[in-house]
Amino acid sequence: MNEKDVQRKLEADINSVVSTAQGKDVIWEILSLCGIYDNQFTGNSSTFFNEGRRSVGLDVIQMLTDADRTMYASILLEHAKLEEGNE
Repeated sequence: MNEKDVQRKLEADINSVVSTAQGKDVIWEILSLCGIYDNQFTGNSSTFFNEGRRSVGLDVIQMLTDADRTMYASILLEHAKLEEGNE
């Protein structure tokens, strides 16, 4: 398999995962754990650890975007609607 085929397979796999509500929930939880929107600065070496987690989250977002430019936005909107319904 060449690099292009590997990328196509990865994109197909990502599309398969996020085609289900459960898959979107898992992606959301992973991104939440990564703290992509949190302030990572702690004033000590924990900042480096936190930035590493955040970097993984940004990589996941890039993977989603590479598979489909609207995928991450779609997950954000669906999660926002779920939160509104729980208020």
